[in-house]
Amino acid sequence: MPIKILMWIALIVLVVVLSLGSLIVYVTHYGAPIEHDITPTEHDKIPTKTVSRLGPSEVRFYGDITPENVDNALSLLKPGDTLVISSGGGNGVEALRLGKYIHANQISVEVKVLCLSSCANYIFLASPRKVLYSDALLVFHGGMKQKGLEEETIKKLRSKKLNSNTSDIDAASKEGKQATSYVRKAGALTPDECRFNHYSSGTSNNNLESFITACIGAMSDLETEFYNSIDCSYCHELPYHGQRGIYEKEWKSMKYEGFYYSIAKLKSYGMDVEVKGGEWAPKKNEYIEKFYEVF
Repeated sequence: MPIKILMWIALIVLVVVLSLGSLIVYVTHYGAPIEHDITPTEHDKIPTKTVSRLGPSEVRFYGDITPENVDNALSLLKPGDTLVISSGGGNGVEALRLGKYIHANQISVEVKVLCLSSCANYIFLASPRKVLYSDALLVFHGGMKQKGLEEETIKKLRSKKLNSNTSDIDAASKEGKQATSYVRKAGALTPDECRFNHYSSGTSNNNLESFITACIGAMSDLETEFYNSIDCSYCHELPYHGQRGIYEKEWKSMKYEGFYYSIAKLKSYGMDVEVKGGEWAPKKNEYIEKFYEVF
């Protein structure tokens, strides 16, 4: 047989062997290839909003906490998994739903870059194993029990000149959506986000202000019930401490979107936190200027 043909055959065999070898190594380390999954290199980047399985025991959750994203996460998670999350927060009811599953099924939670608002309040705190990457931030900015929340929310709603006398909540929701940014800044849910909570329990409110009042009250009760169910005494304090006392001025300055605690401070509360990827260095986080530290 001519030498050139032998060389081509040898080259083809070599390519096939190397390809099979790479596939075996990948499957062994990461699990079977998954449709729309990301490569190991992309694992270390912050991709666009997405929820997907990364391997046999790890699920990624990057983006807002929405009904759709939580549904996707719950469809992928299995007991004992690790949830790698980066989220600016979102719907409190949905965060509670995911938090309950995390606690009941011993899901580890690792924060890749940022875990803010309902992500911190209900998802991270629910986990039996809590991990922060070396430059990750766990950020709180209050909750349903913060001082003056109801008054401030209604004040902001009134500043948008909403029709609070309407007998139709659905009609009010159209105006309510226009005030969404104001409501969110005050820490409350929008009427649409909260409707599930109240109307499912038979509450009938005929104006937007009383609806918001009921919404905050019900969410406050859900929060208390949740923290008690996961047997977390310090959870009642962490979301609010940075708004009180010597920190009240910084909180009310409106210069910041929230606050964070050092690892040592979290441990002083009784929280067991692991750091992944070296020593904790929050100053390296690209969002650090948006938050202040509580000592």
